[in-house]
Amino acid sequence: MTMTFKAVKSNRLNGKGRYVARIVHTQKITTEQLADEINQRCAIDQTNVKAVLEALSHIMTEHLRDGSTVQLDGLGLFKIEAKSRCSDSAEEVTEDNIYAYSAHFIPESENRRPRMYYGLRAKKI
Repeated sequence: MTMTFKAVKSNRLNGKGRYVARIVHTQKITTEQLADEINQRCAIDQTNVKAVLEALSHIMTEHLRDGSTVQLDGLGLFKIEAKSRCSDSAEEVTEDNIYAYSAHFIPESENRRPRMYYGLRAKKI
């Protein structure tokens, strides 16, 4: 598999005026497309596959919003993290310190190297 990348100006403090590689995402794969591809690889019809994927999405969201991590075997770990302003003491930290939430994905790995990266190549566009 080969991904494409382009050179873009860095906005990092230590990289101002310099360039970095940025992956170009060529398409968005929908639940419908995933259901169709799964249907082609196993004996479950597309309608049922799509129903399972939609249920997975809802159930994962519920667990993530409750503060759990979600591990999908063969894929990786999903979790929600918070970005927070600093306070001088632990007692002063409240929910008001949190200014953003973000979803994180940690790919499953073997020998500390994610399997999804094996053989991955990138070409410049």
